Amino acid sequence: MAAATLVDRDIKDGRSLIEQLDKDKFPVTAAFWLYESDSDSWRLLIASPVVESGGTLGAYRRVDRSFSRLKERSAGNFDLEFTRVKMISPRDRLPTLLGRAVQTGPGIGSIKFSGVLQEMWIEDAYIYRIGKKPAAQPRLKKPAARTAARHP
Repeated sequence: MAAATLVDRDIKDGRSLIEQLDKDKFPVTAAFWLYESDSDSWRLLIASPVVESGGTLGAYRRVDRSFSRLKERSAGNFDLEFTRVKMISPRDRLPTLLGRAVQTGPGIGSIKFSGVLQEMWIEDAYIYRIGKKPAAQPRLKKPAARTAARHP
């Protein structure tokens, strides 16, 4: 088990943030707390296609708006520090591997997980949402070739 403890308050605040992101129509394909033994701390990882389409900074900006909105409405009942949130791509190795082992569906679950996935040791995780490996991005159709107008 992890040395640092994920407390009920962290779990509640993480759930509240995911619910707020859902209300704000921010796509979350995976969300989970991950224990990082190097720093002896827990980080809330959020995987979103926005990281790929708008970049990591764009994703952080959108999440920060939801985060601020939630803080304003919570009347002091939301204590999560934004520095504990980490935005990742749904195609990153960790959500991909977790999605092969555990699936919650589109709702918000509460699954504790630890173990080895393809030689990656996950000491401790608390999963709200995770699904299968994301489908490949649809290919853009090439425009039909134009034929040059022929002059008589």
